[in-house]
Amino acid sequence: MFVAEPDDPLNAPRPQDQDPVAVERGDPALAADLAQRARAETDPVRSLRLLLAAAVVAPDRAEYRLAVAGVVLGQIEPRRLNHGDLGGGGLVRYAELSTGGAWLVVDRDDGGQLWQLRAYGPVFRMTSILHSPIVSASAGEDPVRTRVVISHHGGVDLWELAPTASRSTGRRTRIADPAQAVAVSHRADTAVTVTGTTATVWDLGTGGAEAIAVLPYDQPVMSVRLPPTTELLVTATHPGGGITIDRIDRRNNTSVRQVLAGHRGPVAAATVSGDGTIAAAVAEDGELTVWVTAAAAAPWATVEPSGVVSTGLTGPARLWLSSDGSFAFVAGPSAPPTVWSLADPTTPVRLHDLAIGTDPAVPAMFTEDGRTLVTIDRRNTVTVWDTAALVDTLTDPVQRACQAAAMTEPAWREIIADPAVAYPCPAQPGLPTIDVQTGPATPPSDTR
Repeated sequence: MFVAEPDDPLNAPRPQDQDPVAVERGDPALAADLAQRARAETDPVRSLRLLLAAAVVAPDRAEYRLAVAGVVLGQIEPRRLNHGDLGGGGLVRYAELSTGGAWLVVDRDDGGQLWQLRAYGPVFRMTSILHSPIVSASAGEDPVRTRVVISHHGGVDLWELAPTASRSTGRRTRIADPAQAVAVSHRADTAVTVTGTTATVWDLGTGGAEAIAVLPYDQPVMSVRLPPTTELLVTATHPGGGITIDRIDRRNNTSVRQVLAGHRGPVAAATVSGDGTIAAAVAEDGELTVWVTAAAAAPWATVEPSGVVSTGLTGPARLWLSSDGSFAFVAGPSAPPTVWSLADPTTPVRLHDLAIGTDPAVPAMFTEDGRTLVTIDRRNTVTVWDTAALVDTLTDPVQRACQAAAMTEPAWREIIADPAVAYPCPAQPGLPTIDVQTGPATPPSDTR
């Protein structure tokens, strides 16, 4: 049994245990001045050049990087990799994508189905009927196999699938009684099932699933998630909008619990960034809330929200956070996915709307790394999209911004005269020169 330790000042980190404050690189004061000048600039090219300079001068400030990305994201749209028909059987009402994007669980009127998705070539169904209705499902992938945990009215099943699984190679094992929520880690080595106010933690070894501990709650759990963090971290949502985060230490069976306060209404989706520093949630009324959950910020205490904004969505939603929590994808049941900057947690900013998934049956689904997106429309068409260019630009927009702003070295030096700050734009490769073969200088002699 994991023992949660909330609100215990004896567990507070001592000052000498705190991480030292990182020294920020660059010149934050100059960057702030450049960003202010960019906001006042009426020429869009000049404004982008100033923003680009701010991002380069203060490389640790994600708000400048994402401001630059927001200008150039309109040049990028997800690329369709593959699509296929899920066939008849009624509209898809529930779906879950595996962390690597290779497997898809769907639930419809005629039952649950497990599909294998391929970036190219046909989408093929592994098992025609699972169970109906599916209550909750989750799937993680490692290099060797995929593990899918599915809760239905008959119980909780563990499916173990090889990367090239066919109808005859998947193995199913009943591991528990019915659960209202399940989650699988991104490495497919741990699972959590929830019944009432108790979560059971499972070790997914090569021999199946072994229950190793229980995690108690003082209220019911609506959903549970294992974010892609290096530590074992369990995010749970509760009736009325409550959210808890447990940082579990399996060595001594203890957990430090954070309670995320200030969220109003039922939670549609909640998650934590891969580095464990930022949490975000979308309510069913479309409200996006952000919390700073860094371990140095008193992990034993209640965490107040940093910022709240309306996304304009209502109903079910999905939420994906970048590994550092600086940007997010939000998807709903009535609109295309959107890109948000969380670089300033107090003021989430909508950066871009993706022109895909305009008629969704369920909210769009994202892989663990955010580089693949899967949509299902109301005609039962599943589409696999490549979003890598979006993620790469949000992570490092310099090259695209250099092109969009036609930034030359003389133009850069008009803004940044200090030679210690290198010109950031990569040299454009020149066109290849065609080697013209002119032949010998004199014609060969006639030897006849």
